Amino acid sequence: MSKSQLSDSLQSSWTSNASERWDFASTECVADITPIIGYLWLQVAANNCQTRLAIKLANKGNRCGVVDILQTGGWSFPTNPQAILQQARASRGVISQINEELALVNTILRENYQDTNLLHNIIFTYASILSQQISIGCTHSIVDVKLGKRTNVIAPWMTDVQLKQISKNFSEDCKQKLVIYKSEWLEAFQAILVEAGAAKPENLMIKNNPWIVQNCQGELADLVQVRWLLTNGSMPQCRAIGRQLILLHINELISGNDNLLTGNNNEYQKLYCQILPRICGANANWNDLQTQWNRFQNRLPKVSDFIVRQYLKNDRYEELEKSYGDPGNDLNIISFGLFPYHLADQETTVLIKEMNASYLDKLFEWLCRGNTYDPEVGIWLHKLPGEEVQALIRQEQNPQSEKLRNFKKLASIDQWQEPVISIFYRPSICSESEVMAKVRQFLCQGVNI
Repeated sequence: MSKSQLSDSLQSSWTSNASERWDFASTECVADITPIIGYLWLQVAANNCQTRLAIKLANKGNRCGVVDILQTGGWSFPTNPQAILQQARASRGVISQINEELALVNTILRENYQDTNLLHNIIFTYASILSQQISIGCTHSIVDVKLGKRTNVIAPWMTDVQLKQISKNFSEDCKQKLVIYKSEWLEAFQAILVEAGAAKPENLMIKNNPWIVQNCQGELADLVQVRWLLTNGSMPQCRAIGRQLILLHINELISGNDNLLTGNNNEYQKLYCQILPRICGANANWNDLQTQWNRFQNRLPKVSDFIVRQYLKNDRYEELEKSYGDPGNDLNIISFGLFPYHLADQETTVLIKEMNASYLDKLFEWLCRGNTYDPEVGIWLHKLPGEEVQALIRQEQNPQSEKLRNFKKLASIDQWQEPVISIFYRPSICSESEVMAKVRQFLCQGVNI
């Protein structure tokens, strides 16, 4: 798959350049932003080291791939070797799009994965990711492997024990983990790589890091090293599911307008602020990432015109379980709190322990069924595992008080509560009653408090 005319041209073009070339890839998962955040950290590292480049080969994805997310914002991808090289050298990084000329076999297999049953196969996943990185001339690869209920690294030869190890719900003492770094899990995945024929045991190391290092020993073309990071695909990776929503959420996270990355013992803060910069070799701080994101945004001119931005900015979900839409625009939003699915008339704070990412994944696919790459439909999670939700507040309290600043009115009764989830949907495809039924089921069965 990595032997094409375009690939040969790219690989030969790097021969006069002694730089390391790093890519960050991820197996598919709902609400996945690690490929973009990882690329930004790689470019921070490249800007601080003149012998490194960040080069990424990106895919489209039904569950929001890097290509369709960035295209939504107006990103333009270089497609020929000269343009790729020129951009990489000018900005220390480049994102290129997978096309048939670069990886024809891979493209065909991905388009027919339901017939070939290969997408959820560790050998195909391994070959697909690394062949793409070899084709563009990478020397170092970072792969974020999503484990959990819908992992892409299963195989028919796996034992029951191995299948349970990689498809379990990774939680400990009812507190879900986002990064899977316990030694027994890392060692189990090492054994799977060896059994799949993807690595020799003497070339695999764990050391003191929460990831696996594979030294390639000249066996994978120019690839010198692969770093395997294991994360929990059964847990939402961020608040946003949807192409426009993901770009807006990344901006909120990096700019500091979202409190998701604050606080001690925060799983999201550990991944995005601590582990990702370390695995990318970025000896830098959050301000460096913000600087890189500001440059990155210059290539996303359409973001300021996003329709969903207006919904979030104007607080259009004023009342829970009531949808709002603009005349002439086929997009509505409906929001839900936990009441009455979990909370009765409590006046206490509750902690969200788990959210079923697999259910959210299927819900997003259902919302997009009229247009697989719809840029506007999606899901916004106001609360994530590890965050607290305030209980109902009675109407007689002042709705303008500081305590109720982020609370919304429950349309059916005179009480207020915090929104937990908002759905952006097409009324021409999904009726409001259908959306409400599916989200109520999610709140009842897919949220553990």
